[in-house]
Amino acid sequence: MSKQAPRPSLLEQMGGVAGLVHSALPTSHSWWPTLPSGLQGGIWFAVGVAMAITLWRLWREESIQPAISGLFGVSVADVVKKQTQRVLLADTVR
Repeated sequence: MSKQAPRPSLLEQMGGVAGLVHSALPTSHSWWPTLPSGLQGGIWFAVGVAMAITLWRLWREESIQPAISGLFGVSVADVVKKQTQRVLLADTVR
């Protein structure tokens, strides 16, 4: 019988601590540019951070999976923000 290699932990699958930070950074930094420049500015800033992390990881020849996860997180968060803003604006108009 052949022995199977031990399964990597969840943190190892995410690319370690750096991968965890790189996947969370764009989403966590998408709110503060929204204050001076509105929702659209915050979205573009978060996408720019995600793209910068992707380029940084490509330059260092690391896996870009955490950066893609961050971009996906930004997309989901921005859809929720847009829907929430529409609901809040609709309630304000009433």
